[in-house]
Amino acid sequence: MPPVGGPLRLYHNGYHLIDKAHILSWLGPMICEAEGRGECDDGKEGTYAYREARIIRVLTQWNIHTAPVFVCDCAKHALLLAEWPESMNKPLLRCLAVASRHINGKASARAVHATLESLYEFDTTSKSVLAIILVRAIRNVIYSVNYVTRDYASEAFRCLTDSIKDLDSDTDQVGNGLSWETRRFWQMVWQEIVT
Repeated sequence: MPPVGGPLRLYHNGYHLIDKAHILSWLGPMICEAEGRGECDDGKEGTYAYREARIIRVLTQWNIHTAPVFVCDCAKHALLLAEWPESMNKPLLRCLAVASRHINGKASARAVHATLESLYEFDTTSKSVLAIILVRAIRNVIYSVNYVTRDYASEAFRCLTDSIKDLDSDTDQVGNGLSWETRRFWQMVWQEIVT
């Protein structure tokens, strides 16, 4: 890509690249592997502004069809970590199962409607922040599938990436500093194990 003119300034001027550990904060409808060249303004949290950049490849495994699957994976992981009583876990797992079937077009309209009603009731009565995040993530998966069928892909991505940011847990990190969600994301888009 052509060099950027003017002074480099993070979040203002330059080609912005991020490292793999911070990808979930910057998800959009298209993710590319790229390399920066020349002058660099490096900032916090793995973000860099380069004078020049080159796209190496588009990561096609990240798309409007795989994003809701990823959100379901993250929600299920968070739910299993929560160690709540079965009375709380079971309804959310049922809702998550319906959302997963809805992604594949295998949930009836009646089941989806009942799930959305259950999620609304759970959202208004729960006092747990994590439960509210999970409810919204499951609801966003259902909405995203509906948005895609109506050609609102950008709105679907907005809903899904908001949920991913909420579900990304800094507490569940391994030795390399990647959260479970970040490792799962890279497994999905690169189709390989990321350590």
